[in-house]
Amino acid sequence: MSQIILILAPVGSDADVAVSVLRSAGVVSQSCQSVSELCQRLRAEGNSVGALVLTEESLASPVEYSSLAKWIEHQEPWAELPIIFLTHPGQPTKVTTQRLRVLSLRGAVTMLERPIRPAALVGALRVALQSRRRQYQLRDLLESQFLDRTDLRPPGYLANCGGYSDHGVQRGRFEAGR
Repeated sequence: MSQIILILAPVGSDADVAVSVLRSAGVVSQSCQSVSELCQRLRAEGNSVGALVLTEESLASPVEYSSLAKWIEHQEPWAELPIIFLTHPGQPTKVTTQRLRVLSLRGAVTMLERPIRPAALVGALRVALQSRRRQYQLRDLLESQFLDRTDLRPPGYLANCGGYSDHGVQRGRFEAGR
């Protein structure tokens, strides 16, 4: 599965530099101009997004930030989208810290201080992409095991056992906890 890195760095040339560095390393990436565009891309390309690169400035708007937090919160139960968060030197602001805490509840957030060396960015994103591939492997394994178990039981078993139901399986899609 081909995975893309989405980059949201709305101030300065960070996005262009990151795309160029990643392209040189053979990593596919695209920049987004706003959180709204980023969320739109996440909804449209979901499974092909391997990780996000965000800057502190990208979370400045409370309204836009909340839409990203909502998307992160509503990921599939097996998913934990890797997020590389580029900070300014020194301590992050209180607001940034609070927002990162929320994002890290359902995303794997790694903070890297700017200026960042190209090799460090590429290395962090390669690890993030590997993590994302593992998540998809886990999803496939869980789906396979769940479907194997339900196929062995007589029709109506799950509905009559008083425990689990088969409402989470629709056209081969596994949704844990439903």
